[in-house]
Amino acid sequence: MFWTRWRLNEWGKWARGGMPAISTCSPMAFSSRGSHHSNEMPEHIAQVDRVILSAPQPERSVLICFYSKSGPMHEKARQLGLDRWQFKRVLSRGESFVENNL
Repeated sequence: MFWTRWRLNEWGKWARGGMPAISTCSPMAFSSRGSHHSNEMPEHIAQVDRVILSAPQPERSVLICFYSKSGPMHEKARQLGLDRWQFKRVLSRGESFVENNL
């Protein structure tokens, strides 16, 4: 799971604009653009992006919120209408989904 979380963190960093010289778009736009990826998205990031896009809801929303947005977990959970414990359970399922599909 360490490697999966590292890759998710790299994806989140890219989504927040934390990787220099790579243009970004809003993380919420990922879910609306289907399988189309920017030519500027590095392949290792695009692989994670494709898996996240194929994740079921609510796992997809929790993964996007947790890894691409800053702030405390309880605020992220509240944004999605979940309590902190529900958020953590869904996040764990989402991380497992990513690990199984990378």
